[in-house]
Parts: sequence; structure tokens; C-alpha cells
Amino acid sequence: MKTLLETDRQSATEAFRCYDVDGSGSISVEELGALCDDLGMPQDPVELEIVMRRLDRDSSGAIELGEFINWWSGSIDELVGDKLCSIAAAGRRALQVDVFKACWLGRLDLVRARIAEDPDVVRLADTSEFGAGYTALHYAAYAGHLAVVEALLSEYRAPLDTRNEAGCTALFLASQQGHCAVVKYLLQRGARVNETEPIHGYSALDVARTDKVRDILLQGCEREPPAVVSDPPRVQCSKFGTLEVSWTPPRVSLGKTLPLQQHIIELRRADDDDGEGNEAAADYDPNGGKEVEKESTEAKSNDAGIFSRCIQAPGSNPGRLLITDLQDLPFALQARVATCNASGQSAFSVWSEPVLCASAPSVTQAPEAQSLSKRSVQVTWPKATSNGCKITAYRLEGAVLPTSALRRTSTHSSLDSSSSFNSRTGRNGSGTMAPSLENVEWDVVAVVPAKTTRKVIEQMRPGAYIFRIVAANLLGKSKPGPPSIAVRVG
Repeated sequence: MKTLLETDRQSATEAFRCYDVDGSGSISVEELGALCDDLGMPQDPVELEIVMRRLDRDSSGAIELGEFINWWSGSIDELVGDKLCSIAAAGRRALQVDVFKACWLGRLDLVRARIAEDPDVVRLADTSEFGAGYTALHYAAYAGHLAVVEALLSEYRAPLDTRNEAGCTALFLASQQGHCAVVKYLLQRGARVNETEPIHGYSALDVARTDKVRDILLQGCEREPPAVVSDPPRVQCSKFGTLEVSWTPPRVSLGKTLPLQQHIIELRRADDDDGEGNEAAADYDPNGGKEVEKESTEAKSNDAGIFSRCIQAPGSNPGRLLITDLQDLPFALQARVATCNASGQSAFSVWSEPVLCASAPSVTQAPEAQSLSKRSVQVTWPKATSNGCKITAYRLEGAVLPTSALRRTSTHSSLDSSSSFNSRTGRNGSGTMAPSLENVEWDVVAVVPAKTTRKVIEQMRPGAYIFRIVAANLLGKSKPGPPSIAVRVG
């Protein structure tokens, strides 16, 4: 027979207890069948009777603990045959109680046995499919097994602040699950309250399951609001309608300083004078620009004139926030930042330099001019680019091409109904270069509202005409767009 290790005996005993459903101290034929089914190796009734006879060495009609241990541990493989060996091997793989499972179950005896086999196991992470990088201490703290936690730290020197794959420490997990005794012991061993996980920026204090756990965590902490953000935030328009606000959060020393819980970013019109003048115009959600409930008009006096207030949890990228949906604002904005912890809010930083979220519009495409009759022309044009502030009007400008601009360098001397002059490329119908249009005099033909992109011009004098568009918004007017292709009237 194979020599039986103590760890093998403990694993087999754990499996036996799992399938001794009625607690009789033995495995019946029905319980043996359930075990085989769970392992994906079902046996029909005849096969079960054969298996039972081979394992029931004393013919008692059931499998006692000693008989089960000998079979399950593989110490009598040569006596039971290949089928039973395969079932036991599958069971050992499926129901193996390693150090991680032992810590999860709170089985200190099994924990000690596994560490005796491999002392380094207390520093290893669970790399199984669903292990998520948990260490033995993580499992014990999450499940609230104080005796196992004490043994791992005091006897086996398990690392205290190791993080799992999600960035959580043992203190974070114990706090999240509401295990007061474990939280208190971990703090006594030096666990840091202000360690934060990187995904959401939460600390053990933020996820405390009960007020009692929270009170334990707060004991001994420095209950002071955070320091002021020392420098004004940096603000830039990352794209029209979007501001990127960045700042350097105040440093939080590891140990007793309370962790930062959120940042408050306020925007105001740059022409406001320290909150005097303009009322708050709108509020925006920092995570997508959705409207949020406006604060009471009876807020503190220094809240007057605040254009927008955004709240940001520290998260994976503290010190940076994109504020969107700031279109159609014809004024510059400034930002300031305050930080909060469990004891309160810091004072605000000084205001940033003013930044515009928009600019004057752009006209990049030429209008199209079409002769409707001998005295009328229709001009149509595409919408201009608003550049973050909606278009308010279009100005249609026109010019009569002078004779010099129509004269060809070939034998043709004028623009007739069968030829044309492209004022954008500077070429006439024969493909030869024409004189520059720099000296053309432009006149305002019409000013129309933004929704209009077509204009019919009546009672025109004979000649060759070109047209261009200027767009306007509340921040100014565009440069004149490219001219149309010339059209002949009369």
C-alpha cells in the first residue's frame, strides 16, 4: 500500500463529510451514486453494487471513513481496479482542499497542513480560473475567519497589504463584508485605511458595510479635511463643446490620513467677478453632460454665479475630468477645484485661466449659383461649421467680374453662354489661366437667418457674377468662404 500523508487524509476526510449527507458516519450506495454523478462519472445500479462491494472491505453494507480514505487517497489503487482509481483521481482534483479553500472554509487545521507542505504558499496568489489573484489572507479576511487571519499574520508572516487582481487589500475585503473583529485586528497589525483600489478609487472606509465597521476604521485617523489644491487647475478645450480640467490632487500620506473621497469642480463665466453678477445658467453631469438637479438658490453666498458644479470620485484617473455638452456658450469659462474626505471639504483652489469652448464659425465650401432667367439668379450653399456655437445668420456677398477677369488669353474675348469662368481655380472654359480676383469688389447681397441656405436674387443687371458666404455666431463671423463659379446674367 502507498504511504498515506496527513494532508491526503485530511482532504479525503473533507470529501467524506461532504457526501455523508445524513451524517451517519458512512457512505451509502445512494450517496456513492451522488458522488459519481457530481464528478461526471455516473454508474448504473449494477455498476454501483460492484463498486460498493470492492470498497466495503468489512461487508457492512456501507463505506466507513477509513475505507473511504484508503480509496480516495489512492493508497489501495492496486486492489480496487482502474474504474475506481479514475473516480478517486477525478474526485481529488475536483474536491481538493488547497490552502485557499482551507482559508475560505476557516479550517485552520488544513491551513497549517498546507503551509507545512509549502511555507511559501502564504505569499502566493490563487491563479486558478476564478482565483482573481486572492491570497490566503484575502480569502480568510473576506470570509471573516479571525483565527485563520491571526495565524497567517502572526505565525506565518503573510504579507499584509498585498492586492488582488482588482486592487483590493485584505482590509478592504473585510470592511466590505462587515467583519468587525477582522477589521480591528488588521488595523492593529498596521493595515492602512487610505489604500484605494484603482478601478473606482474606493478605500476600505468607502465600502464599509456597517456603521460599526466605519467607526472602527475612523478610530485613530486624523479627522481633518484635505489640504487645498495648491495650484489653479489647467483647463483646455479638447474639442468644441468639451472642456478638459486637470489638477494635482493634494498628497495623502499613507497611514492615518483619511483617504480622498471625491473632487468638486466648479465652472463660472469668466466675466463674473468672484460670484457677483450672472445667475447660474445650467448644470451638467460630469459623466456625459446630462442635466442634474439644480442646487437651492439659498446656497452659500459664494455659490452665486457658479455656472456648473461637477462631482468626481477619485477613480482610476484622479486629477482629470472631461466636461461635455458645453455647446453654444458665447463666453469663456474658468474652473476651480476642492477635495473631500470623511471629515469635510477643503477650500477651493484659485480660478483657472479663462477658456472658450467654441469659436467663430468656418465656411469651407463655395455656394452654387444658377441662372433662373435673364434677370434672376438662385444661390444655394451648404451649412457652415458652427465650431461649438450655433450659427445665427448668413451674409451673402456678390461681385461683378470686371472685363479684365473675363478676358481669355486665347482668341476668345468674353464669357458667352457656352463658356464659364471658375473663380475658385482661376481657369476659364478653355483651361487657360485668368487674371487674379484680388481686386474684385464685394457687396452685401442679403443677410438671412441661419435656417436659410438659399436666396433668389431678382432684377439683376447683365454681367458675370460670383458669390460667397460669411457665417456668424455669437462669438463672431467667419472669414469669407470660397467664391462660387461665375454665372452669366442677361
